[in-house]
Amino acid sequence: PLVGLWMDLIGCVFIDREDRRQSVQAVREAIQKLQDGISLVIFPEGTRSDRLEMAPFKKGSLSIAGKAGVPLVPIAVKGSYKVQEKGKSGLKPAQVEVFMDAPIVTDDLDEADAARLHEIVQEQIAGHLGLDGLGLIESASS
Repeated sequence: PLVGLWMDLIGCVFIDREDRRQSVQAVREAIQKLQDGISLVIFPEGTRSDRLEMAPFKKGSLSIAGKAGVPLVPIAVKGSYKVQEKGKSGLKPAQVEVFMDAPIVTDDLDEADAARLHEIVQEQIAGHLGLDGLGLIESASS
C-alpha cells in the first residue's frame, strides 16, 4: 500500500488492462509526460516474474516511446525476483545486477522495426539475463 501511494504521488501512470477506456487515457497521459521531458519506466511484461524467466513483452507498451518521439533505453534487471517473493511482503537480501543498453532512437525506426520494437528490446534484455531462447514463460494475456 505504501509503494502504491508513493507511486501515485510521484506521478506514475497506471494502466488498468481490464478497462480499455482507462488504458487509452493512460497511454495518452504517458505520451504527454514523455513529450514534456519526464522520463518513464515501463515494465513491458505487465507483471513481475517469480523466477529468472520473462513473459512476452506487451506489443503496445514500448510503442509509447515511438508515439512520443523519444528515445527508449532498454534496462535489464537480473535477480530482483529474489528480493521479494511474488505475493509476499517483506524483503530479503539478494544480489541484483542492472544492465543498461544504448538508447534506441524510436523516431528513426522504419515501419518493420517499429512494429517489432518489443521483440528487439526483449532480445536485448534476454541476452543480459543469459536466457537461452529468450527464456519465455507462457502468458495467458499476451
